[in-house]
Amino acid sequence: MTFNGAAINNSTLNNFYGGSSTAHQGICDPTFDKKSTKKNPYACGVSSLNDCYDLTIIRGDNIEKVSVEDENGNIISTDSRTIFGIPVTVEVSNPKTARAQIIQVRLPERVENRPGDIIDRVKTTLNPYRGASIPMKGFLEPNVAGDGKLLFLRANAGTSVFYEDSTGKRVATRSDNVYLYNEQNSDSDASNDFAACDVQQWTSQSIRPLSHAPYDDSINKKFGFAMQLFRDTEGDVIAETQPIGTYPWIDKNADNISITSIGYDLVERSNKKNEIVDSRVTSSECFTDIDKCSTGDEAQDGGILNGRVIIGLWTRGKMVLLDNLINNIDYSLNGTDAAHRLIDLYDSGSPIRVGNGRDNDEDNHPLASSGNTTFIDSNEHRFNYFKNTMRPVTPADVSWLVSSGRGTHELAFDDYLNPNSFINANMAQVIDLRPSGLRAIVEDTVQNTATGGRLLAPVVAGRAPLISSSEWRVPRYGQLLPSRGIKPRVEPIANGGINGKGLWIKEQGQGVSFRIPEQSNERAAQFMQGTLYYGLFIDQRDKNIPGDKRLVTYSDGSSISIQMGKTLVFKDPSNNVVGTYLIDEPILRNPDNTPIDNDYGWVHLGFQVSAKASSTEILTFVDGYPVDMLTVDQPLFRLHAGGNIIIGAGDRSETQFIGWIDDFKVFAQELNPEVACNMANGTIAGIGSEANSRWTEWSNTVDNTLHRIIDNYVNRDVNASNNIMDLTKYVCYLDNTGDLTANLGNIPADLVSVRDSINFPEGPLFFDRPRPDSSNNAFCTSCHTEDGLDGLDLEALKLRENVFAINDERRQPMQPDPFVYGVVPANWVKSFFNINNAAVGTAANPVCIDEFDLLRADEDSEFTCEPHANE
Repeated sequence: MTFNGAAINNSTLNNFYGGSSTAHQGICDPTFDKKSTKKNPYACGVSSLNDCYDLTIIRGDNIEKVSVEDENGNIISTDSRTIFGIPVTVEVSNPKTARAQIIQVRLPERVENRPGDIIDRVKTTLNPYRGASIPMKGFLEPNVAGDGKLLFLRANAGTSVFYEDSTGKRVATRSDNVYLYNEQNSDSDASNDFAACDVQQWTSQSIRPLSHAPYDDSINKKFGFAMQLFRDTEGDVIAETQPIGTYPWIDKNADNISITSIGYDLVERSNKKNEIVDSRVTSSECFTDIDKCSTGDEAQDGGILNGRVIIGLWTRGKMVLLDNLINNIDYSLNGTDAAHRLIDLYDSGSPIRVGNGRDNDEDNHPLASSGNTTFIDSNEHRFNYFKNTMRPVTPADVSWLVSSGRGTHELAFDDYLNPNSFINANMAQVIDLRPSGLRAIVEDTVQNTATGGRLLAPVVAGRAPLISSSEWRVPRYGQLLPSRGIKPRVEPIANGGINGKGLWIKEQGQGVSFRIPEQSNERAAQFMQGTLYYGLFIDQRDKNIPGDKRLVTYSDGSSISIQMGKTLVFKDPSNNVVGTYLIDEPILRNPDNTPIDNDYGWVHLGFQVSAKASSTEILTFVDGYPVDMLTVDQPLFRLHAGGNIIIGAGDRSETQFIGWIDDFKVFAQELNPEVACNMANGTIAGIGSEANSRWTEWSNTVDNTLHRIIDNYVNRDVNASNNIMDLTKYVCYLDNTGDLTANLGNIPADLVSVRDSINFPEGPLFFDRPRPDSSNNAFCTSCHTEDGLDGLDLEALKLRENVFAINDERRQPMQPDPFVYGVVPANWVKSFFNINNAAVGTAANPVCIDEFDLLRADEDSEFTCEPHANE
C-alpha cells in the first residue's frame, strides 16, 4: 500500500508516527461503541461510490522505564511499553462486492524528526498519537473489544502486574494475558467517558491480569466474559491472581475469550530426531528423508501454545478445551515437511502423519495467512446473511466459523450455554493451572465440559461464593479406568473420534467413570422422578464376538449393553434382562446405499429415561431418531449422589466392548426430537411424497407411534408451508462418514426440514411484526433462564407488542448485526428474502438488514427503521 507515493509499512509508522516493529499491532473500530457517532464504513470518494473506514492502529514501543508501586508499597523502576494510536482512513472501491479492493490508506500528519534538544519527536510526549507508558515487558496480540475501550494483549509472561485486588489489598502477579480498562468509562456520568479507540484512556494504573476480570467491578457488569467467576476445566474457581494462558482472542462484544492451554513434545528436544518422549506413541519416523529431517530442537517450539480453550458468557464462566480442527494436535511440531513425523498410534499398523502444531515462521505459511498457527479469529455471526457461503451449517442454534493458522472449524456453543447439561465429555483432557502460570494435562482423565455450578460475579469480599440451588453440581471430570495397569488412551491428535479426539477402550475392565456430586434438594428430586437424556457415539470392533458388551452402568447398578453390534440389552442391578432392542433399521449405510463394513462405522445411541416413582420409561434413539419405547415396572437407570456413571468397564462376566467412544453426554432434561437428532450430528426432516426410496424404506421400519412423537412437535399453524402440512413420517438426516457430510446446507430436495417448526414453532420472524413470545418455548428456556446474564435472561424471550422486529434490539444468536453502513449495492445478497435497492447507510439512517434478511408478513405494512444501540 502507498500513501503519496511512499510505502506504508512498519518503517513508515515507526519513524513518523510511533511504535516499534518488535511489538504487534491491532486495529480499533469505533463502530461498536453505542455512544459513538462514527459508524464504519461511510460513503466517500468520487460521487460517493466508495466505502471509507476511519480506524485506529494500536501500536507499542519500548521507550522508557517507569516507576510503579509494588505490592509492598515500595516505588520501583520497571520496563514499560508505550502505547500509540494512529488514526488511518482506508478507502475501498467496488465496496461489498467480489471486486472490492483497498485503493488507498490515508495516514495523518507526520511527527517529523528534527535536530536540536528533541532528537526524536516520535518518542516524546509532543507526539499527538502517543499514549501512556504501561508497566509491562511486551506488547503482543492487542485486541480492542466491547465498545472500543477494553484492550486485551500479551504483556510477556515475565511481567509483574501490581494492582488492588477485590479486597483492596495491593498485590502482584505475573501474567502474560492482561487487559486495560479505565474506570472512568464505568462512571455513571457518560460525559466522563473516553472516546472509543482513544489511547489516552489506557494508563499505567489500568493494567490488570485476565484472572482479575470477574472481580473487577468496573467491567463485571458491563462485559459478558467477566460476569461469572472463571472456573477451570474441573469446575474450580480460578483465583484472581492466577496467571491464565497466553495468546488471547476476544469477540467483538467482549463476551467470550480464548487462550492457549497446553503443548508438549513428541520427540526429545536435542539434535536427535526420533527419540520419543510421549508414552502413547510406540514409534516415530521422519516424514521426509532422514537427511532432510529436522532435529527435535528444530522441529518443536516447546511452548504451551496449543490447546485452545474458550471461557466467558457462553461457557457460563467455565474453561472448555475445544476439540476437532481448532486443536488438531497437542504436539508443538511446526508446519514444515521436515518437522512432520509418522507415528504408530493405532492397532491398524498404518502410521499417521502429524505436524502443524505450532509455527510462527511466516516463510513456512501460504500467502495471506496469519503467519502464526496459534492465532485464531472468527467472523462470529456478522455475515450470516450470506446464507449459502458464510453462515455455519452445523445443526446447532449457536455456531461460529472459527479459523486458526491451521484450518477452519464450526464451533457450536449450544451445550455450553445449557445449564441442564450434566456431562459433556468430548474426550479431551483436563488441564491443571499451576500457580506459576504453567499448564499441564492431568493424566488419566477426560474433561467434562458441562457448565453447571456457575458462580456469578461480582464477589463479596470475605464471603465464599454461593451456587444457586437451581444449579446442577456436575461431575468434575471423567476418571479413566485401567485394566491390569493398561489405561484407555486419550488421543494426542484430533483423529479417532467422531468429532476430533476419541477414547479407545479395548482391555477387559477399561472405561471411564464420572462421580456424581451431592445436589440441592431441588435437583436431587429430579434424579428420582424426572427425565434425563444420555447419548454417546460408538465405533465398535469385533462385533461378531458373542456376549454382552457393557456400554453404560448407572449408579444404581442397572446397565445397558450391546450384543453382536446390533442388540441393545437393558439390565437391572441384579443383571437380569428387563428389555432388549434389535437395531434392524437399514441405517448403517454409506451415502451410495451400500452397507458399511461390519467391523467399522459410527453409530449414535441415545436414551431418554423418564423416572417415575415405581417405574421407568426408556425412549431409545438410534442415530438421532426414536426407534423404541421400553417401560419397566421398577425404578431403574438412576443416578445417585456419591455414585458413578461408567462408560465401558463391564463386570468380569461380560465381554469387553472394544472400539471408540466419543461425545458422551447427559442432559438433565427432556430433549425435543430435533435436539436429540442434533446429538447424532443430524437434523430432523420430513419425508415428502417424492422422497428417495432410501428414506421411505428406512421410515417404514419405524413404528408409526414413534413417528408421531416427531409429528406432535411439528408446528402446522397458519404460517406453516404446504410441504410441512402433509408430512407424517420423518428421518434424522445425517451422514457420519465425514465431518459435516450432511448438514443444514445440503438437505436433499426430497426431504423437508422441520428444524424451525420444532425449535421455534411460534415463528418465523417477520421484520414487520413484533418478535413472537418465546417465553414458554422449552428449547429457548434451555439457555435463557431467570438469572441469565447479558441477553440470556427470560426478558429476551418476551413479546413486545408495539415493537416490530426491525426495531427490536434483541437478536437471535445467528442473526447478523442489524445495521449496515456505507454503500450497499442493489440486489446485494442473493439469499435475501427481499431484494434490496442501492442505498447508503449512515449513522443517522443505517440500512436495516432485517428488511431484506427476514420475511415480510404484509406487503402493504407501514414501518420505519430506527437506529438503536444493539446491546
